[in-house]
Amino acid sequence: MLTHIDLFSGIGGFSLAAKWAGFETIAFCEIKPYCQVLLSKRFNARILIDADIERLEREVVSSGRPAELYREPVLIPDIRKFPGWAFRGATVLTGGFPCQPFSVAGKRMGKADERYLWEEMFRVIKEARPSWIIGENVTGIISMALDEVISDLESEDYSVQTFIIPACAVNTPHRRDRVWILAYDLSKNTKIENISIPEIKIKSPNWNQNWTEVATRLCGVDDGLPARVDGFELSKARHRMERIKALGEAIVPQVAYVFFMVIKLLEEEACKNGN
Repeated sequence: MLTHIDLFSGIGGFSLAAKWAGFETIAFCEIKPYCQVLLSKRFNARILIDADIERLEREVVSSGRPAELYREPVLIPDIRKFPGWAFRGATVLTGGFPCQPFSVAGKRMGKADERYLWEEMFRVIKEARPSWIIGENVTGIISMALDEVISDLESEDYSVQTFIIPACAVNTPHRRDRVWILAYDLSKNTKIENISIPEIKIKSPNWNQNWTEVATRLCGVDDGLPARVDGFELSKARHRMERIKALGEAIVPQVAYVFFMVIKLLEEEACKNGN
């Protein structure tokens, strides 16, 4: 089974791409209540409170099995409380860790920004030890923290490659350059050098529609959520603003899909070769 841990999940862009590619998301991490509601609705993720997280940890310890083998998808709100070791051995871990510390639209405070959470993501990576990592951030990270991210991953025996890929690379009508970070666990000793990767054709729902029309529709109409979900109130005005903000922070899943498909092909080839 190809499994996926989705950190800083937002509205689920990485998990949507993972689903298209045949991966199963086993754990989400998202602190914003609006996004939590959407993840619960769209991916059947069960939101865990502190007591639930403690229970999960006890069950993993007592059973000796990672949580992915017997549980439904779970959503842990706070990255600082995410027990990566409970999901050890997942195929892929993704994270569009907060971009505000690096964005030219903000103060670019880097580590001084309370939203600088790469260190927490790295902690989870070390605990979960996924075979693959896909990271995403704004291009402002290049001069501020990308070297540290790469160095941290390499210190844990991951091979790292970075790309700048704009949204328009998958035929969206806007540029939106982003840094994509792909890392592979060298300790797996999988032979991947000679694998030929065929052209990946992007297939996704409604992608032939005009981007502006799709975004407007997503932001401007009722999606069927009740007014109150687990104590979270959704008024029409606030609902619309939350949607616009969430869309603005979301990744382009069509780009992530290509990464997932390449990983899937490599993993399938490795299995055939007995690695």
